[in-house]
Amino acid sequence: MKRLLGIVVAALVLFAAAPADAGNLAIHMQGRGWKGWDSMRSVGAPGWTNVYFNYDGNSSLTNTTTTSEINNYLKTNCNTTANSCVVLCYSAGCLRVIKAVGDLRAQGWSLAGLLWIEAAASAAGGTGMAELSTASWTKVIAKVIGQQEKIDFSLTPSAARAVPRSNLGRTMYHVSGKNDICKGLWLFKICGNSYVGYNGKGDGVVPWHSSFGCNAAGNGTDCNCTKYPYHASETRVSGVSCTGQNFDHFGMANSGCQITRAALAGTGSAPIVSWSDATSNPACSTSTTSCDDKFTSTGQNYSKKVDLTSIATSVAAQSSNTTLYTDSRYISGPARYGDDTAEGAGWRFSCGGKCGGSNRTGGTLRCYCDASCVANGDCCSDYSASVCTGRGLNSTECTANTARCDVFNSQQ
Repeated sequence: MKRLLGIVVAALVLFAAAPADAGNLAIHMQGRGWKGWDSMRSVGAPGWTNVYFNYDGNSSLTNTTTTSEINNYLKTNCNTTANSCVVLCYSAGCLRVIKAVGDLRAQGWSLAGLLWIEAAASAAGGTGMAELSTASWTKVIAKVIGQQEKIDFSLTPSAARAVPRSNLGRTMYHVSGKNDICKGLWLFKICGNSYVGYNGKGDGVVPWHSSFGCNAAGNGTDCNCTKYPYHASETRVSGVSCTGQNFDHFGMANSGCQITRAALAGTGSAPIVSWSDATSNPACSTSTTSCDDKFTSTGQNYSKKVDLTSIATSVAAQSSNTTLYTDSRYISGPARYGDDTAEGAGWRFSCGGKCGGSNRTGGTLRCYCDASCVANGDCCSDYSASVCTGRGLNSTECTANTARCDVFNSQQ
């Protein structure tokens, strides 16, 4: 995972940059799941200062703490030609920079020092994964990138594309990944590109219609789509493929660093990283709910590599725990199904992540996690009123929106 990609890229067309002794700022904007940028993989171009933010990548698009951190920095440092600013945005960070720049320019801030934006695996066009997260299929996104987070409500294609782009005023160069993300489950695996939507082309989390800056969600069979104003394919740097880089969504942060450095300094390299498990298991089936099966590696989350080493500041204290959501707790099951611990599958009969629903494994109904289970005597062993209604939502809200109920249960 850590061997260097032996590809050296050269800049074919470079912008008219300020001299190296000016304030040259390479600004890194992280995406969903990160509360900081992994400083071990940064642009690091000679003569340019790396800049990092500390905002919670899971926070809503309009979160005042997050927007203030971003907007104040851009106003202070990029609103003058005394500084030269280049932004590398990653994933949901690209939607944030579009909103920030558009809003600031609408308010009269020229951002004269902002030269251009490199968009790596941009989620600014939305993804079907967010539609699943904000609907009833939270378990699917839990297996691939962690369960529902506040930013997801802005990352559905309809919501993301409602964010204005006409006032961006600077070119955003797009680069996309092409490798899928497959996570090993108990007997199965789940692969992200099956759920990103449309033609299933993407990096395991974000489809090409988003990451290539296409102006319609149905586009994106390669980089040659009609794009929004100010959006362009990255053609300034050699080695950038129109059919995607050899990275999955996790690795595209590295690819973005490599390409941005090449545009600034002429060459760049990137460590190969992937979030996909090496698994040959058959794909899980939503018809049998085998997608609910336990992670092969229960320690994984989106702040860690496959080997479980951290790559960015964890947001675990504020966000949901992926493995807990998918029943990794070791508990005893209801008497009519015997003792789970004795059977060696103590994670199977839990209400974790199943508020208002039922626990099924391999198509077999195990127990219920809804209000009627008390009267019927078929609740999962850890069911209680506090599991489904005691943490921020009442019983009516829980019934109306079980996905939100699940999130509140895990986040409170």
